[in-house]
Amino acid sequence: MNSIIVTIIGRGFVGKATGLLENKEITVWYYDVVPELCSPPELSMDRILQESHIVFICVPTPMNIDGSCNTSIVESVLHSLRDHPLVVIRSTVPIGYADAQNCFFMPEFLTEKNWPVDFRHCPLWIFGSPVSVEAERDARFREVMTRILGHAAEADKILHTEAFFCTNREAEMIKLLRNNFLSTKVVFFNHVFDLCKSLDISYDAVIYGVGADPRIGASHTLVDGKEYRGYGGTCFPKDTNSLFHIFQENGVQAPLLEANLVANEYLLNPHKPWMGMYNRAITEMTGRILLYTGLSSSVMEEIVTLLDSDEELYIIGVDTHLPIETEFHPNFYFKQIGSPGDALFVPKAHQVIHTVKSSLPKIEKMKAFLRAHDFARVYELPFKVRIENVMEDSYFLDL
Repeated sequence: MNSIIVTIIGRGFVGKATGLLENKEITVWYYDVVPELCSPPELSMDRILQESHIVFICVPTPMNIDGSCNTSIVESVLHSLRDHPLVVIRSTVPIGYADAQNCFFMPEFLTEKNWPVDFRHCPLWIFGSPVSVEAERDARFREVMTRILGHAAEADKILHTEAFFCTNREAEMIKLLRNNFLSTKVVFFNHVFDLCKSLDISYDAVIYGVGADPRIGASHTLVDGKEYRGYGGTCFPKDTNSLFHIFQENGVQAPLLEANLVANEYLLNPHKPWMGMYNRAITEMTGRILLYTGLSSSVMEEIVTLLDSDEELYIIGVDTHLPIETEFHPNFYFKQIGSPGDALFVPKAHQVIHTVKSSLPKIEKMKAFLRAHDFARVYELPFKVRIENVMEDSYFLDL
């Protein structure tokens, strides 16, 4: 094999970072749902299957309402690549997912703001293989990846070529653990910042002394103290929720991870009494609507515990993995409407039903307001919301 043809599915920052491997020995193709982003133009799946030596899947895996990863986009891509022997998932997926798809896995540890630098300076390249992979296919994968790293280093595209080959499940766990540890570190030092402020101690001096210990380091200790608190971005919230969901799914207690999620919500909303918010949402709901983006199962359980036995509540959202009218609790229901990852809390007394055409423009109006004001978590709408009867069994939001 002379020039290695690498195809990257998805041209977001992970796909573009992977494309930095390109050099005279490596030809990079891009395939994306946006035709203008495909390179070469009009690149087809048939051509990818016939000519590409290795394929990297770099598509989004957004967070489901229960905190798990939504892998539907990855699955749609894999459906078209079933016959290719070297398909590598770079998207974040649950532990065990790559094995179930009989694919390889290569985790990414990029930040959205500094992905070119992060990629170039990656100190260790991690590759996972299916537990039941054929020896010849696994050897081929290792050979191709070793050659790619070597060529990229020779072309000064990357600084390090050290590779660690392990199982898919190990690589998937490594990906989630790294980001979970760092997100926890962010929350911890945000709390330290608040204590330093309360005691009139220089946070910068404290961090300089603490960060000098190589076991701790200074990374992820920067606290703005004003506008930016806690962690956000595309990876930390999703990966932290995903790992906590996996713990729950497997019956393993993880109070530290749950505390991390709750503490980060508090840091994002310091002006709100955290537990009082839930109580108000439940006990003073009449005529009011709250929006919650990125519901995690831990939050849903918390809301359920705060429900009085005689109270009933609807959560309304759309495009989640949950079926319409999922019942979590005798007085706690889920119905679809709105936008992915969003949920509206409405008293069941209003008899709100699922998707009504007349309500969709109102929901869009609400979403535009939220985006403009950068609301990301729980809040009470700062304007009156009237629930008006449109027909016998449907209601809409009059904003």
